[in-house]
Amino acid sequence: MRLFQNNPFREKLTYILAPFIIISLIGMYLAWDFLFFHRPFGIRLLFDDFDINVYFQSSRWIVGEGILYKDVFSEYPLLANLIFGYCRLVAKVTHPFPSDIESFSFVWTSTSFLLYLFAIFITYTKVSRNSLWLWIAPASVYFALFRFDIYPSVTTLLALMAIRDEKYTRGSIWLGITIALKGYAIFLLPSYCIFIFYKRGIKAVITNTIICFIPFLAGNLMVLLYAGLQGLLAPYAFHGMRGPNGESTYDVFRLSWIATIFPGLPPLLQISSSLLPVLKKPKTFESLVDAFLIAIVGFITFSVFYSPQYFLWIIPIAVFSESLLIRKLTVAFSWVAFFYFPIAYDMRNRELAGRILFRVTITLSAVIRLALLVTAIKRDKGILVNQNPT
Repeated sequence: MRLFQNNPFREKLTYILAPFIIISLIGMYLAWDFLFFHRPFGIRLLFDDFDINVYFQSSRWIVGEGILYKDVFSEYPLLANLIFGYCRLVAKVTHPFPSDIESFSFVWTSTSFLLYLFAIFITYTKVSRNSLWLWIAPASVYFALFRFDIYPSVTTLLALMAIRDEKYTRGSIWLGITIALKGYAIFLLPSYCIFIFYKRGIKAVITNTIICFIPFLAGNLMVLLYAGLQGLLAPYAFHGMRGPNGESTYDVFRLSWIATIFPGLPPLLQISSSLLPVLKKPKTFESLVDAFLIAIVGFITFSVFYSPQYFLWIIPIAVFSESLLIRKLTVAFSWVAFFYFPIAYDMRNRELAGRILFRVTITLSAVIRLALLVTAIKRDKGILVNQNPT
């Protein structure tokens, strides 16, 4: 993996990025009405407001329209709602457009754009040039701008970068923030604990595990204190009730009946994906990257509910992979994800060709996920064999 730690190089790149950011934000502002309202061919190619509307509704508490989790429902944890609230407050104060939702959407997209560029900058200068393609593939750009998942994606990137540099406390802090933003990252902890055990021993495992849980537990405690048990459990109950949505791995392979008859099987498979790398004892950063890939791709693959933006959870791990195949599969995943959503998704109810394209893209998406999972498992096995020639 080629690292770029030359300060003059990063400074030169910063000087190039600064005017690009300013020009891009001005251009976005001037074209926003067109982007916000225009749908080429009836497809949300330029802007998608569905999830942004959810963030907008979740942020009503910041403008005095009720108490979060009591009067204002949200399916997201507290830390995520603080981000929603920040964007809503900035939109309210600046009010760049006539309507509240249009102003919020502009602030949200502009902020996400800056965060997305930060991820590219970090990957290019501190991870690998060869991994840049994972960020600039179409679905990466689209979902980074219009989905909240760019936030846990960037914190995962920062966590892995710190862990690679053997700054484990910092890595644990970023991993803890990721868990507080979106709970799926809890499934990374088993592999991380084993990795820390081999690097620093059992005391470090205990310390770093506590650090990882502090943001998550602190957020839940705050919600419990002001919104009560019902408010605390509301988002968890919402996600617990989710079932097959026609796009999961079970739906693709006509296996949704399994989740219906054996509702405990999908969670068991997700937990197994998290624990499988533990059995392989990741001792090096390279093997930890593969372990994280197994845990996250397994979590996504065996979930009864699937959303295309889950792809963003994979990128910050895959950029550290030394496997060319994993990086190629991730780029392919991005292209397929973009054709799946918004293109095929918005065409699926129009005509036969749209329905066929939708079926093809969700099938390819599931196949690539499985290919990523199998590749990471095989690589992890190969790494272990190399470490233990006997």
